[in-house]
Amino acid sequence: MNKKYLLAVAASTLMFAACGDEVTEIHQDGMAVLEAGEKLSKQACDTANVGEMLFVMDSSEAFICDGESWQTLKGADGADGKDGVDGKDGVDGEKGADGKDVKDGAKGDKGDKGSKGDSGDDGNDGKDGTSCTAKSVKNKAGLEGLELTCGETVVDTIWNGKDGVGCSVKDGGDGSVTLTCGEGKTTLYKAMCGATAYDPTKAFCSEGKLYSCDNKPYDPLKSFCSEGELYSCDDKPYDPKKQYCLEVTRDGSDIYSVEALLTDARDEEHVQVYKTVKICNDDETSCQTWMAENLNYSVNPGEQSWCGGGEDGTKNEGDCSVYGRLYTWAAAVGKSEDECGYDHECDLNDAKNEKGEVRGVCPEGWH
Repeated sequence: MNKKYLLAVAASTLMFAACGDEVTEIHQDGMAVLEAGEKLSKQACDTANVGEMLFVMDSSEAFICDGESWQTLKGADGADGKDGVDGKDGVDGEKGADGKDVKDGAKGDKGDKGSKGDSGDDGNDGKDGTSCTAKSVKNKAGLEGLELTCGETVVDTIWNGKDGVGCSVKDGGDGSVTLTCGEGKTTLYKAMCGATAYDPTKAFCSEGKLYSCDNKPYDPLKSFCSEGELYSCDDKPYDPKKQYCLEVTRDGSDIYSVEALLTDARDEEHVQVYKTVKICNDDETSCQTWMAENLNYSVNPGEQSWCGGGEDGTKNEGDCSVYGRLYTWAAAVGKSEDECGYDHECDLNDAKNEKGEVRGVCPEGWH
């Protein structure tokens, strides 16, 4: 699993907060999380915290304190089973007698109509569009000109000037034609999107609509254009203001997926944007959405919340943008210190919604 999936770190009165969506259940297992095993030796283990558990992310291993040291919860590998006994060779069957010749059977009934097959592969590139042609025309006033037609569509009519300067058409060889009348030149394109001629080097036609991103053609099924830039995640479009491209390595292969961003605008001066990730069971029949970053929402700075990453987990200010914030238990569950502070019995029943979920310090719609 990608090590960027940061979940909540919970201790008796000190915790990182991570939030899930409204459709998930609450899981409070009391196990704290370390990013690296090398930090395990720095964690206190004595008679005061017998039974506390830690999960080390880089080794995916759990440990429990026995009062003297941290003991792994990983069981020993079982012994290899014995090789099975080879089975006996089977006996050859007897040769059957030659069968008699059979007369041709009667013609069978016509079979039922076969089911519709799957969609076929993409077809080959189409042929070049219809070439443009020009013909001389005259209006009611007797003015002569040149009418330019691409396919069955009249694209434009160029009328001769007073001096009667003639016009000429030249094929550019790249899907364009250049119309020259005197010193004036007009370049038109054979490529048509519906009834509109367009430059295929600057736009892409899909279902009768042209797509151009800062004069670059793009396929809307594979890319998304935002402020002149194209965004694609393994040939899947995504909006960088609402989504991001997640890359993970699984079984030696790189896998990409488009995941949603969460915008928390409760503090108008410090709007926060977090990455989220969808976590599913093996057959993807049940999924949960989690924040993939620690929460960075200020609650009474220095009293109930402060920046993580300080020395020894103390209130020495660290880097909120990197580590998120630490919260007292009361702040994390949305209670006052008088209700859920140190040496108080904390009753969360009135903080739960009808699903038994506690929003607390989480953004609206999360718990």
